[in-house]
Amino acid sequence: CGINAVFYYSNLFFDGIIDNPLVGTTIVAFVNVLATWVAQILMDSCFRRTLLLWSTGGMVVCIGFITLALMGLVPKIVSLFAVMGFVSFFEIGLGPIPWLIVAEMFESKYVAPAQSIACQVNWVCNFIIGVAFPSLNAALGVWTFIPFGVVLAGCFVFTMCYLPETLNRTVDEIQQLIHGPDVQFTYEIDSDYRDSYRDTADDAYSGGAGAGGGFG
Repeated sequence: CGINAVFYYSNLFFDGIIDNPLVGTTIVAFVNVLATWVAQILMDSCFRRTLLLWSTGGMVVCIGFITLALMGLVPKIVSLFAVMGFVSFFEIGLGPIPWLIVAEMFESKYVAPAQSIACQVNWVCNFIIGVAFPSLNAALGVWTFIPFGVVLAGCFVFTMCYLPETLNRTVDEIQQLIHGPDVQFTYEIDSDYRDSYRDTADDAYSGGAGAGGGFG
């Protein structure tokens, strides 16, 4: 979505706006911390899907202002506030929620593989953006952030049309929202666990009977 490009190359956006671009980078880091704190407050009081829509929609708007500033159609100072807004909107939605929603959508036995795949994809994309952004910036110039805007617009549409709300819902309820109300779920119990549980229950019953246990 372009957030790593902002974190890695934020000094490029503040050249000519702030005497020392590193000050702008520090401001972005401070906004990132502050927005993360706000996200902690919103996470359990607002719906996951709503926060994702706010996040992606807000980031698209901020990209629009960044592009306008790079084109010289608005004052350059606008890009400073647009970058801070971009980071803030990321931290209330696309930053934390993908790490939560995987655990809420899948049965416990699938959470670890799903998280692992998501984490690998995330870091591969992180690496690609980090390496490719200078070339992308050189090739597209003022339109550098437009590809990220397209990706964010796609995320907005996907969230709006396909992503179910997961807050305060069970895995069954979420899967029924995805697959329809008639879907049936079956849960397999590991055979070793089942045999161990049966042996433990039998021993407890036998011990209680031998000691004259009961409610009589």
